[in-house]
Amino acid sequence: MKKLLLIFVMFLSSILSNAQDVIVKRDGSTVICKVIEVGINEVKRIRGTGF
Repeated sequence: MKKLLLIFVMFLSSILSNAQDVIVKRDGSTVICKVIEVGINEVKRIRGTGF
């Protein structure tokens, strides 16, 4: 029974979780986004909060 409850809770948490990244710039400002690709000189991202 405990295993079933644990599996159920883990399943719900995976559905309800929403991953997003916060980039902090050198001037202290922040950008909430989803990082797509990280290169040597650039970071490709999708800006916004509705992912």
